[in-house]
Amino acid sequence: MNKKKTKITTHEHPEQEHVFINMYEINVYNGDGHVFATHQRSITTREEAMTLLKLLSEKFPASEGYGCTLTGYSAGAYILAKTEPRKKTTT
Repeated sequence: MNKKKTKITTHEHPEQEHVFINMYEINVYNGDGHVFATHQRSITTREEAMTLLKLLSEKFPASEGYGCTLTGYSAGAYILAKTEPRKKTTT
């Protein structure tokens, strides 16, 4: 079997690969306190955040004592290295 090696590109000057990231976190709570939260990296667009907030609000309704908060974060990040995807081959 002939496997191709994964190409990894590294950057000596990461500031050249600076990216701006939006992240959202949803916290679900009740009268006893924190129930659970999503992770910031899990939701990266406002549309995803609003869709998930609506779903969680339905699954954890205020009528049963639950509440949800949606928090948005913005951050800068540097891409230090990346791999190139392989092209699929057809047989």
